[in-house]
Amino acid sequence: MRIPRSLSLVLILFLLLSSCDSADPVFYTVNATVTPAEAGSITPTSGSSFEENTTVEIAATPNTGWLFVGWEGDLTGTQNPIQTDITSDLEISAVFERQQFALDVTVEGEGTVDEVLISTKGDYPYGATVQLTATPNTGWMFVGWEGDLTGAENPIQVEVTSDLAVTAIFERLQFALDVAVEGEGTVDEVLISTKGDYPYGATVQLTATPNTGWMFVGWEGDLTSTENPVQVEITSNVTVTAVFERQQFSLDVTVEGE
Repeated sequence: MRIPRSLSLVLILFLLLSSCDSADPVFYTVNATVTPAEAGSITPTSGSSFEENTTVEIAATPNTGWLFVGWEGDLTGTQNPIQTDITSDLEISAVFERQQFALDVTVEGEGTVDEVLISTKGDYPYGATVQLTATPNTGWMFVGWEGDLTGAENPIQVEVTSDLAVTAIFERLQFALDVAVEGEGTVDEVLISTKGDYPYGATVQLTATPNTGWMFVGWEGDLTSTENPVQVEITSNVTVTAVFERQQFSLDVTVEGE
């Protein structure tokens, strides 16, 4: 049986269309890596396949303490998330850097704070453990921390997971000047000078004034001198005694006649 030419053309066209419709779709693979490996993750996951010409959104998610800084490989730039058309296999890498934080230590009063890096959770400052040691200057004492760190523990360790501002508080030492009197008289205390707003380092002038019939003979205790007035510098607790003695007078009796 002979098939008409027009019908043959129709059959050939049908077969061609059928073969096109039955062709398998083309898929490509996205291979993704994270640099450094512990810094974050990428979605979709590495090894995911997509049909040709599909638009895919790729996102980089940093772990705590890390920052996404850009794409490398078949993707470039810093846009995140980023969209791309799948026309071939992709090799991409998301690059992260560890966050950097400042530890700002100030001093109130007179003293120093030594910072010692104890440990880090990687090669970057995030998660570092820092030991702070407050050392007062002579005549001062450390009383505590203020700001992002509180308490009086010294030395103290702090984990750096954000910007921190810490103040070390020092106060001038306080000392007593205890003046006693032996005998009868008074001691006048006059503050001559200080090396600051606090008693440590103060220079005090002591003036002993005897009562009528008494005389000043000297200082005892933490000050030994007969100087009057006398100056004493306060660098510790001081106990001083002003010693007075009763004046001695002679009674000279003479006789004229018998």
